[in-house]
Amino acid sequence: MLIRIVSAPCVSAYLNLDHHFVELGEVAAHLRDRAGHEVRVVDGVLPEVTWDTVVEEALHATGLVVLHVTLDNTLETARTIRLLRQLSPGTRIALYGRGAYHLRRLFQRTDADWIVLEQDWEPALAEIAAQVAAGAEPGPVPGTLTRTAGTWTRGPAGVRLAGDWELPALDLLPVAGYARLPADESYPGREPERELAVGVSRGCDSYCGYCPIPDVMGRHEYFRTGLDTLAGYLRAARESHGYTAVSLFGANFTAHRDYVHDFCARVGTPRTGVTWKCVTSHAELDPPLLGEMAAAGCTRVAVGVESLLPDGRNRFSGRVGAERLADLGAWCAAEGVLLICFVMVGLPGQTRHEVAVTLDTVRAAGAVPRPMTYVDYRRLAAAEDFADVFWANRKTVSEPFGRGILSMRDTALAVHSWEHWLDTVGPAAGRTSGERPAAAPRRPAQ
Repeated sequence: MLIRIVSAPCVSAYLNLDHHFVELGEVAAHLRDRAGHEVRVVDGVLPEVTWDTVVEEALHATGLVVLHVTLDNTLETARTIRLLRQLSPGTRIALYGRGAYHLRRLFQRTDADWIVLEQDWEPALAEIAAQVAAGAEPGPVPGTLTRTAGTWTRGPAGVRLAGDWELPALDLLPVAGYARLPADESYPGREPERELAVGVSRGCDSYCGYCPIPDVMGRHEYFRTGLDTLAGYLRAARESHGYTAVSLFGANFTAHRDYVHDFCARVGTPRTGVTWKCVTSHAELDPPLLGEMAAAGCTRVAVGVESLLPDGRNRFSGRVGAERLADLGAWCAAEGVLLICFVMVGLPGQTRHEVAVTLDTVRAAGAVPRPMTYVDYRRLAAAEDFADVFWANRKTVSEPFGRGILSMRDTALAVHSWEHWLDTVGPAAGRTSGERPAAAPRRPAQ
């Protein structure tokens, strides 16, 4: 059976191809290589994928269409469901992805047949495909909501693959199109690399109120097994597609020190010819481990700083403080590893002074801040309209889903042009007219 995996065309809030390699590529590989189906991927992140493309796919669709739902394309996904029902009414429709999880209440108002809620998504989608291939009516599937006779039913708990995931199917992804897209990040003095992404873990043992990962991916972090297979895959990706770097997609790469040792020995650049970057927590980093990672080809490490108080403490317990951040910056600099620091702007009660102190401290540590807009993802479940979801991402100003006191303009400037904003405001800035009293969320004008 041919399965079409479609990510509906949209204008992205910002471009992060990691999600496309992992969420599209790994799912496509599973449905083809383990479930035995023919798979076609249509990724609307590319400008050449238009609504004409979607209509063409809908006209020829039979069997199963799987819609990949992000927080950028929820409105467009709802539109795609309507097109499919009008043009190919017998086609079955399954939804999966972060947007499907957060907006499940809204998607239950559509004519989709299944909404996959729990990772791992692949076993649920494979069972759905088996039902469709057998000509059966939609039935309950673990980890999903299923619509039968107009009523939605929750299936039993989802199935976890516990690290045994497929690698992104580069022959199914539009990698030539990805190569034409601008990089989502660039750094002075560093040449851009041809980069792919691979999921190295899913889930997270931490439960930070500003992060959607534990809700969407699970509250325990599982790590990819089969590291020798991964090394061979990266060598082949370099030879066949010219990839020179890989982003290891996961929450806390260094959570288990033995895993890092194993990865460096078996998947490091000396074995693959591919450099790598990761995201982790400051608490699991020290000079010996960073030295080992750098020797194995690690070029970038990203940690969550979020927000620093004027006295150097972090707003959040367990997060890095100013003194530790300075040490971490020095360790990374000594190894030639670029340190990226995620900064949250617009947190409840966060002042301009706090944001300025955070950005200034990160810069002083020799690191690069990556400011993002705070979004209260758990409030998304109450959204009344797909159009509202545009405001719930890390780059637009998220007034309906934020609870901060910074003005929308201040928030946007700090996120999109932090150096200009910091030089204008200065780290000594106190509360000014750039802040506003907290107000009840209102629906934005469209």
